[in-house]
Amino acid sequence: MPTSVLNFDSEGEYSFNYASYEREDVISRIMTSNKTSSQQFILSSSSTLQPERNTREPSKPSRWRMLVIMLSCLYLNYLTFGMAACLGVVYVALIEDLQCLRSEAALVQSLYLGLSLGGTILFSRPLTKYDTGYFVMVANTICCTAFALCMAANNIWVVLVLVGIIGGLSVSVSCLSAAIVVNWTFGENRRVALSVLTLGSALAQTTLPFLTNFLIDQYGWRGCLLILGGLFLNSAVFGFVIHLSKDYFHKPTPNNISKKSPAIFTMIKDVAFLIFLSTMFIFPGLGPVEQWFIVDLSVLKGYTSQEGTVLLSLNGVAGIFARVFSALYIKFYPKRRSEHVLCFAFLLWGLAHYLIVTVPYYWAMFMVMLLRGFASSIVVAFIPALQIALRGPDDYPIVAAMTFFVNGVGEILGGFLGGYSADVTGSYNLIFYIAAGAFVYEALSVELISSILKKRDRKEISQTYEKLPD
Repeated sequence: MPTSVLNFDSEGEYSFNYASYEREDVISRIMTSNKTSSQQFILSSSSTLQPERNTREPSKPSRWRMLVIMLSCLYLNYLTFGMAACLGVVYVALIEDLQCLRSEAALVQSLYLGLSLGGTILFSRPLTKYDTGYFVMVANTICCTAFALCMAANNIWVVLVLVGIIGGLSVSVSCLSAAIVVNWTFGENRRVALSVLTLGSALAQTTLPFLTNFLIDQYGWRGCLLILGGLFLNSAVFGFVIHLSKDYFHKPTPNNISKKSPAIFTMIKDVAFLIFLSTMFIFPGLGPVEQWFIVDLSVLKGYTSQEGTVLLSLNGVAGIFARVFSALYIKFYPKRRSEHVLCFAFLLWGLAHYLIVTVPYYWAMFMVMLLRGFASSIVVAFIPALQIALRGPDDYPIVAAMTFFVNGVGEILGGFLGGYSADVTGSYNLIFYIAAGAFVYEALSVELISSILKKRDRKEISQTYEKLPD
C-alpha cells in the first residue's frame, strides 16, 4: 500500500513526501478535477443568464513591451508620490507668503496625498472595465490645468482646492493604474514587478525636493507649481503608451470573478484583511510626518530650508537601496513570508519617528533620515506581496483600491493633526511621539496577520490531504 508522509517545517508550512511508486501529482489531479467540474457548472449555469463574452486570449508581451510598460508605470508612480515630497518644500513657502496657519498649509499636502490614494476607490471599476490609458491621459491633463491655475491664487484655500482636491483626485487615477497595469502585465512575476514599481517614489523623493527648492528660489512658489504641473503632461503621454498596450493585459476572466463574487463581502468577513486595513489606515496617516514637516522642523531647530530639503531627499536615497533589496529578496526568496520583514521595518520606522525630534545635532538627523528612508521603503515594497497573499492576484485591483482609500483617509487626518499640533504646542514633538507609539502597534498587527495566514494555510492543506486516496 502506498505511503504518504506529512511534514511540518519551522515556517509553519506543510509538505508531502511520497513513496517512489506513488504518483506525486495526486493533489494536483484532485484540485484540477474539482476546478474543472466547478468551471463546467459555472459555464452551464451562466450561459443562459449572460450574453456571450469575448474570451480571446491576450497576446504575450515581449521583453521590450514589458520594459516600456514598466517604465510608463514607474513614471506615473514617480510623479504621483514625488509631488507629495515637493509639497513638503512648498509648505514652508505657503506659510511665509500667504501668512496662513501651519494646519491650513498642511491640509494642501495631506489632501493631495490623501485623495491621490483614497480617490482610487472611485475609479477602480471604470479603470478595470474600460480603457485604462484614456483615463490616465484625461486625468493628468486636468491635474496639469489645476496646478497652472495656482498662478492666480491669492489665499491658501484656492491652493487647497486646486492642488489638494482637484490635483489629488486626478492623480489617483495614475496611482491605481500603475499598480493594476503592472499586475496585469507581469503574470507570475507580479510580486517582484510590483516591488520594482515602488522605486518610482523613492527616485522622486531623492530628486524632486531639490528641483522644487530651486524653482521656488528662481520663480516663487506659484511659478514652481506651474512648472511642476507641466510634468503631468508627460504622464498623459505614458497613458497613451498604456492604451496601446491594452491587448497584452491579462485581466481576470469572468469565471475567476464569479467564483469569488461578490469579492467585497468576502473581504469584510476576512479577519486578517480587516487587521491589514487597520494598519493601512495608521501608517499613511502618521508615517509621512517627516516627509510633511522635516523642512519646517529644520527651520524651527535653527537650520535653513535648504538643509531641511537635504534631509528630505535622504529619505529617497536610502529608499532606492531598500527597494532594490526588497525586489531581490522577493525574487530569490518567493516563499518567505513578508509579514516578518514588515514587522521589523515598522519597528525601525517607529524608532526613526522618536529619534528625529530628540537628537540635538544635524548630522544625527542626517543618519535618522537614512534609517527612516530604509525602513519606510521596505514597508512600501512588501505591502503588494502581503496584499496578494491575503486575497490573491485576481482580487488585487479591488484590494489595491480599498487599501489606497483607507490610506487616503489616514493621510488627510494625519497631515491636519500634525499641523494643528504644531500650531498649539509650538513644535512637532507631539505628533512624532504619537507616530512612534503607533508603529509598535503596526509591527504587532502584521505578526498577528502572519499567524492567521499560517493557520489558514494549514487548514487548506489538511483538507486537501484528507482527499488523498488510501
